[in-house]
Amino acid sequence: MAYNIIECSNEVDFGAKARLAFCKAIRGLNGLPNVILPTGNTPAPFFQALKDSKVPITPFQYLQLDEYLGLPEDDEILFKNWLDRDVLSPLGITHRMAFNSAADPASEIQRIRDWYNHFRRVDVAVLGIGKNGHVGFNEPGSAFNSRARVAEMSDETWEANNKYWDREVPKKIITLGITELKLASTTLLLARGEEKADILYEAFYGEMTTEIPASYLQLQRNVVIIADKNALGRFPK
Repeated sequence: MAYNIIECSNEVDFGAKARLAFCKAIRGLNGLPNVILPTGNTPAPFFQALKDSKVPITPFQYLQLDEYLGLPEDDEILFKNWLDRDVLSPLGITHRMAFNSAADPASEIQRIRDWYNHFRRVDVAVLGIGKNGHVGFNEPGSAFNSRARVAEMSDETWEANNKYWDREVPKKIITLGITELKLASTTLLLARGEEKADILYEAFYGEMTTEIPASYLQLQRNVVIIADKNALGRFPK
């Protein structure tokens, strides 16, 4: 199992250490680095640290991880619009491989798959982990050879999204599959809070199983776990 652990003491420390690990991972690469970024509460301190830093960020190409399906392209809750407002535009990131929520689903999935089949390169995947072990919207049961596809959120994940936005969101989504995530030369897995302690432990010390999609990371190269003390509560000292 090839991974490093970076333990963080608080939100500010989490953001600073995640920013440092990210900058290290993209520094010195040839060409424009291809970077997968997540959304949600967990990466918020990381994104804030990127924006607050007085050192300019190395330019990179943003690769979208997942998206709600069937919403108009100007809907404010689309993940790509969220990241545009809060992260990408403030950082001056203009190169993007984003999803079209309103497009024909079959055509859009083919476009995404064709892109990855052509480039076959992800330099850094920044991921969170759900309480049920999902990464992106690869919910429990997702095959380790799953590809970009239309999928459906679990009831638990869907209800959490509804609560976050205070509105009902589409249950169907577009997500990169674990096949695309495996292309990452470096994976930064972010976790915060005691509620993530059990699943984080199971993902790395339990059985490698599709019931915990994040457990694919047990065989992934260059994995860095960036987590607070509570999330690492069950890890060996």
